[in-house]
Amino acid sequence: MRNDQQRYSSLPLAGLALLVLVAGLGSPASGQQYTDIYVLGNPATTIARHHATDAGELGDLLTLHEFELREAIKLSGWQGNADDLFVAIRSAKPGDGTVTRHTVQPGESFQWMTYRKGGKPAIMPNPRWSAKEPMKAWLIKFVSDGQEYGFLIPEICLNLAYLGSRPMGTQSCSLTGTYDADTDLISITGRTDGADLKITGVQTPAGAGDLGALKSAGENRWTYPATAGGRYTFEAGAKSTIGTKDPTCSTSVQATPKVAACNIDATLDPETKVITVTTAGSLGDVDVTGITMPDGTAGAADLIHTAGAGVYTIDVAKLPRKVGTHTYTVSAVSTYRDTEAACQATASYTREALPYKWIVRGFPAYWSPSSDDSFVQVDRPNGVNERTDFMADSGWGFGINGEYLVMPALGIAFGLDWINYDSSLMVDLDDLWETDKEDIGMRLWNLGLNYHFTPDKRVDFFAGVFLGLAQFDSVTYNALGESWKLDFDDETAFGINVGIDVPFKDGGPWVFTGALRYMWVDMSSSGDVHQIDLNPFALSAGIGYRF
Repeated sequence: MRNDQQRYSSLPLAGLALLVLVAGLGSPASGQQYTDIYVLGNPATTIARHHATDAGELGDLLTLHEFELREAIKLSGWQGNADDLFVAIRSAKPGDGTVTRHTVQPGESFQWMTYRKGGKPAIMPNPRWSAKEPMKAWLIKFVSDGQEYGFLIPEICLNLAYLGSRPMGTQSCSLTGTYDADTDLISITGRTDGADLKITGVQTPAGAGDLGALKSAGENRWTYPATAGGRYTFEAGAKSTIGTKDPTCSTSVQATPKVAACNIDATLDPETKVITVTTAGSLGDVDVTGITMPDGTAGAADLIHTAGAGVYTIDVAKLPRKVGTHTYTVSAVSTYRDTEAACQATASYTREALPYKWIVRGFPAYWSPSSDDSFVQVDRPNGVNERTDFMADSGWGFGINGEYLVMPALGIAFGLDWINYDSSLMVDLDDLWETDKEDIGMRLWNLGLNYHFTPDKRVDFFAGVFLGLAQFDSVTYNALGESWKLDFDDETAFGINVGIDVPFKDGGPWVFTGALRYMWVDMSSSGDVHQIDLNPFALSAGIGYRF
């Protein structure tokens, strides 16, 4: 037994650490489900809470907890001799190779590990060290009944882990590989109980690989660039140190390089009329390439602006007035490592139909003509020179109109205004003159179109044009003991107006309404005796009702 131990101890340390990965040593079969371990040393699960600082302390701790460890080993079904295990640890001497320090790399697995569950010894099958950082441990090697056995104990706890066994007189090697899509590198880790482990061949998806591209990453560790997607196979060999056949091993790694991914999200703020585009779900450099407007036309490129890392804004300038849902389509392209991907996202704007179709308004108005006066001079048959000067002045009136909204932004308006203008006629007969003042009534029938700039806001601004018919009352002036009657012709009027409707209550039917109008209209008496360009301004304010 002692000779077997010495022969085993003379083997290189790295070889026995990987017995668990060697085919035929009782390691988990291909496809085996592992239990991933990220943290050790939990007081509730560790066999012992004390840490050994050397092989002697390790032997003392195992003696202290030998009963619990033996109970757990029985649960594992291990066929070895537990007595030989404990004797080997307690009798280990510095430098004899029985107990040595070892570093467990992420991804290494064991056949089983002891731990404490509910205060009692238990077994965890097929554990795998899955933390990002390596784990420091004690490696235990001993020979029993013609078999070489390997165990491992983490330095932070006393949870004994079984690596595996093999018949005496054979040596092996193993390779494991992982692929990092971020760097497009394959990392290979090799282990052997022989010596001088080397990668001897590489097969890539395109054929034989270049061994010169293999880079050392430390002892028995290498990296290899994955230039294409597919399976990479690595072959290795080591030198036997006990005169047997040189061990060989291999591993295969599937490389799936990352390619460009385009995934954008677009949202429209109807208040600012700005579409915000985010690219957080993409891989690569994303460029927003264009926008398709709701009518199918392409938006101008200068609408698109960069607003920060992975964020774009598109100012669509104005939103459709037509009732319904209007969709904008944003296009983008992502580029990553010579690959390209395109994608689209949509942002929709819905203009709801207004809850009303009619607006009826009633209002007093102040009318102010912008005309000059009309001066007429005639010679009477009796030789008297008659001179008359007619002038129209401001006056008050009242109006009522109705408007039917063909669409939220466009309405047909019609109405009637009653106005009384102040007027005067100055009469000059030779050296005598006198002025008489009278009111002139006007009825204005009008029909027009209004455009509403903010129909979906509380304050609705509008502007429009109208066509009207002005009917004037006759008026008689008395001066110097005589009468002058003026009969005025009906006139066609043209006008423009701007106005505002403000509901007393948000969404309510009653509104305050105000408007400013300007109208082009003549005022001509029969026979065109007196004629002026009346062209009045009208300022009104009143109440309206929407339904």
